[in-house]
Amino acid sequence: MTSSPQFIRCLADCPATGEYNPICASDMRSYNNPGKLRCAQRCGANIRALRSGPCEGL
Repeated sequence: MTSSPQFIRCLADCPATGEYNPICASDMRSYNNPGKLRCAQRCGANIRALRSGPCEGL
């Protein structure tokens, strides 16, 4: 789902700040900031935030 062309296009078109404030999500991906995580959710990803910071080390 999250690698489909439609999802990638939706995520690219979603407005979010360029701020680097990483957040680890339940898909074990690190999103650059909470806005990018919300974009992924709006584009159809069934995910939630796990913690602030990158997923590395989990």
